[in-house]
Amino acid sequence: MDKLTTQRSRIAYYSYSTANKEGEHFIAEHALSYLLAGSQEFYADDDKHLFKAGDIRLFAKDQLGRFIKIPPPGGEFIVVTVRLDRDTLRNMSAELQFTARGTYQGSRVLKLPPVPLLLNYFHSLQPYYNIEQPPSDALQNMKIREAVMILLEIQPALQNLLFDFRSPGKMDLASFMERNYRYNVNIDRFAYLTGRSLATFKRDFQKVFGISPHAWLMQRRLAKAHEMLQIQGVSALDVFEDVGFKDYTHFSFAFKKEFGYPPSAVKTLHS
Repeated sequence: MDKLTTQRSRIAYYSYSTANKEGEHFIAEHALSYLLAGSQEFYADDDKHLFKAGDIRLFAKDQLGRFIKIPPPGGEFIVVTVRLDRDTLRNMSAELQFTARGTYQGSRVLKLPPVPLLLNYFHSLQPYYNIEQPPSDALQNMKIREAVMILLEIQPALQNLLFDFRSPGKMDLASFMERNYRYNVNIDRFAYLTGRSLATFKRDFQKVFGISPHAWLMQRRLAKAHEMLQIQGVSALDVFEDVGFKDYTHFSFAFKKEFGYPPSAVKTLHS
């Protein structure tokens, strides 16, 4: 059973003991995370990251990612995550004159060294793991600020990442969409991540692809699903979420409308 003991908190302790859990994230804010038990695969921008128990990770904001969370045999998957929210970082920037002095050039998914400062920090969070109500805002602010100061102490270059408050820059639309079309996020999220307003995104998309974002996403996802069913031999139930559909009924209806037969018939028709 899933257990999130500090709901709606910026300091979250999460555990479950069921089978592997897969899903996708839009990471809206920087997150510092300590994997206490189990293992995890994380995929972002065509890169695969493997984590094991004891790993401390920093996930940068404004990115899409897929994950597989794997409990250990007979045990629980356990992770502690601290959200380094924008408001806290902006306040620190104003009070302490922290600013981005250049463009951050490193990975946006970092495995941090298990130095005593970080390990002792997460140890200090243990009293918050099993309480019914989230810690007060004041207490969370203090612990988040502490996390930021520790990160700057061990890796000063992270100042250029943590205190860069700019929206994503305008990027090549075609390459971005080909890398990320399988994420089930709203069109306005794609627009934001490519550095465009929604209106500009739709206009640029029409110029690049010749059709609307919704129509292109539907066609691209269904084509990928057909390819996976035909070539990889996977089942329809294993495909629909992987290509960006949240509901199997919707996927099956759209697939039949596009190809004239249901996804379950692909193996038979193309064998």
